[in-house]
Amino acid sequence: MSKIIAFAGLDGSGKTTQAKMLKQKLEQQGNKVFLCNPMHHPKNLQKLKTAGELLKVDYEQFFGSEIVGIIHLTDVWNYLNNIIQNYQMYDFIICERYLLDFYVYSTILKSNLEFQKNILDNMDTPALYIYLDIDPDIASERVSKRKEIVCKRTHYQTLPKTRKLFLKYITRFNNMSIKTKDYTPEQISNIIITKLKDDRLL
Repeated sequence: MSKIIAFAGLDGSGKTTQAKMLKQKLEQQGNKVFLCNPMHHPKNLQKLKTAGELLKVDYEQFFGSEIVGIIHLTDVWNYLNNIIQNYQMYDFIICERYLLDFYVYSTILKSNLEFQKNILDNMDTPALYIYLDIDPDIASERVSKRKEIVCKRTHYQTLPKTRKLFLKYITRFNNMSIKTKDYTPEQISNIIITKLKDDRLL
C-alpha cells in the first residue's frame, strides 16, 4: 500500500521545492514515487470560473466563498480518491498540499466546517504530515513576487493566524514541523529523510 507524505505551510514556505527534492531522493533509493498537488485539479470549480467570465463578475463573490470552497474541496477529494485507489503501484504518494489546507482556510473565512470535517475524517491519513514553518511576513513578501497569483484571497494564505491554525490542527497527524529560516533547502530535505527513517517509513 502506498504511503502518503503530505506537505503543509504558508504560501512561499518551500512546499513545491521540498516535495520535488523528496521525490528525487526517494527514487534514488529505488522507490516508485508519485508527486501531485491536488489543489491544481479544479474540475468543477473551473465551471464556476467560466460562468463568472461569461457574466463578467468575480466568481468568488458572485457564488460566495462557502459554495466555491465546497465545490473546490469536492474536486480535490475526488482527485485524491482516484490517486489513492488507482496508483497503488507506487511506494509513496507525495502531496504538496492535502485536505488540511481546506480546514484551515475555512476556519479563517468563518465557513461551516462540518462538510470539511467529514471529508477529512473519511480520507486516508498521511503516514507523515510535514509542516514547513515560515514567518508570515517573509511568506507574504515571496507571494507578492509571484505574478501568476491573482486570487483576491491569496493574503489569507500568509496570515499569522493561518500559521497558528496549521500548527494547531496538524497535531492530529503524525507530523513534523521545520522552521525553514534555520536551514538551507538541502538541510531541510535531509531532515525529512531522517524523519522517514526514524519512523520506519523507509
